[in-house]
Amino acid sequence: MPIVTIKIADDVITSDDQRDRLIKGATDLIHFVLRKDPNVTFVVIEEIPTDNWGLAGKGARQYRSDLGRDGFCTCDQHEPEKVR
Repeated sequence: MPIVTIKIADDVITSDDQRDRLIKGATDLIHFVLRKDPNVTFVVIEEIPTDNWGLAGKGARQYRSDLGRDGFCTCDQHEPEKVR
């Protein structure tokens, strides 16, 4: 019985659809790689307050700000309304 834990900043998931797609994607990955039955795969999403994250010696908000785009992808593979 695989258990997948996704830890993500609390301001990243903006809809139930995104949450559902994360769960489905993680379940499909475990099925594909480990050949585990999706009916026995648990997926847990832990949304951590952004103020409790850091990277490169900076708080997540400052790190994202320094990157620009608030750390969100700007490639052409996502629908514009799905990316902040």
